[in-house]
Amino acid sequence: MELYGYMFDFSSCVGCLDKAWDFINNMPIEPNANVWVSFLGTCRIHNNVELAKRALEHIFEARP
Repeated sequence: MELYGYMFDFSSCVGCLDKAWDFINNMPIEPNANVWVSFLGTCRIHNNVELAKRALEHIFEARP
């Protein structure tokens, strides 16, 4: 999970949110709530409301 976290951080920090979204959704392991919360924060930084809404759905699923 740590390696995936680094890859996600790199993609999202440079503003490639669509690539980061695809990366998270295609990981061979299930992303946990921490991944989605981190992605949500990146969406906030880059003002991407649509992906933030989708990330929130995953957070709510992971943390009922």
